[in-house]
Amino acid sequence: MPFHEIKLNDGRKIPQIGFGTWKIPQEVTAAQVNQAVEVGFDHIDTAQGGSRVSILPPFQPQSPGPLD
Repeated sequence: MPFHEIKLNDGRKIPQIGFGTWKIPQEVTAAQVNQAVEVGFDHIDTAQGGSRVSILPPFQPQSPGPLD
């Protein structure tokens, strides 16, 4: 399922659609994120303010290059 990308002012691109984790119950977040990745999401909004980052499974994302 390819998603359209948005070109940022600095020339980098990001997926137009991301999978948000903010309102997912903590006990099912990891499973839901795994399912989102399986169906093609490559942008996961981890909602750092909602403490979701620490419960997500480790991923080895494929990056086209440095993100600096």
